[in-house]
Amino acid sequence: MELRKGLTLPLPDSLRAILWYNIGGASYTLHDWNNARIAWDSALRFNPRYTDAQRGIEALNDARL
Repeated sequence: MELRKGLTLPLPDSLRAILWYNIGGASYTLHDWNNARIAWDSALRFNPRYTDAQRGIEALNDARL
């Protein structure tokens, strides 16, 4: 996935969180639930108040029911 290339760049935590969030969204779209969860959890590590990542995890939990 091309987005992962950005993870090698020296980015501030705020941008790293956005990058991880986008990786999670791409994974979710591909129904790659495990990688979506890992990516959104990673986004929250860099920004614990990132509500979009929190909502992504909630959507993932709903999709898996």
